[in-house]
Amino acid sequence: MSAPDPKPYFELEPRYDRAPEGALRALFVGTSHTYYHSMPQLAERYCARPLVARVLAHPLRSLADHLASDELAPALERGPLDVLVLQEKTTLPLERFEEYLSSVERASERARRAWPGVRVVLQRHWPRAPWHRDYVESSALVGADPAEMFARLCAVTARVREALDVELAPVGDAWMRAKLPPQRLYNRGGNHANLAGAMLTAHVHATIIAGEPSQALGFRHEACWEIAEPLAEWAHEAVFARGRTVGIRAASPSKATR
Repeated sequence: MSAPDPKPYFELEPRYDRAPEGALRALFVGTSHTYYHSMPQLAERYCARPLVARVLAHPLRSLADHLASDELAPALERGPLDVLVLQEKTTLPLERFEEYLSSVERASERARRAWPGVRVVLQRHWPRAPWHRDYVESSALVGADPAEMFARLCAVTARVREALDVELAPVGDAWMRAKLPPQRLYNRGGNHANLAGAMLTAHVHATIIAGEPSQALGFRHEACWEIAEPLAEWAHEAVFARGRTVGIRAASPSKATR
């Protein structure tokens, strides 16, 4: 009998059993791209300040689906909350922009009603890997290659930022800056991150949430040992592009009140 396939993603326990004094509190809402490889828990370890990250993520569930579910409201109520991180399905913003815009607006309003002053951070996603079938089967939607797809993702997130009071986590920007072959960031399907891709994503979020560069050696793994520091550097380059910040605001300890 052959051995069972290994679990396709890395699991990491939360860093804290109890939030330390003055910790930042974040809720990550998204799809499997947020859940796999314990990305928010990686962000906890990379963050330059104490961070407690909670996660509401399901494969294939859009932000609209989260809003319609019976899970988002209790997750917001269970604060206090300093930062709400929103990650939409990869191609939905290109297919149904008005739904995307409405979902971000509604989620932001719900969070701010519960916790006035909460920051809303929108993840700009990475494009598909060069070998992904979408570049053949759906090129009219995503473009012909990763560069074109990423340009389209940039355009839609820019439109959301123009319309709404949200910050941007330039995750896709960091992926595009990474000096690695795609096989070092993507799983073999060419859609999800592997562990290195999740680490790069977590560095971006940790930097945005804290308002200062993430810690390169907050977490390392034997599969990515030699690129632990470059991953942090590429994330910082994306966030602090050309000496300016990209949708980043200094964070303060949790003082949210009802």
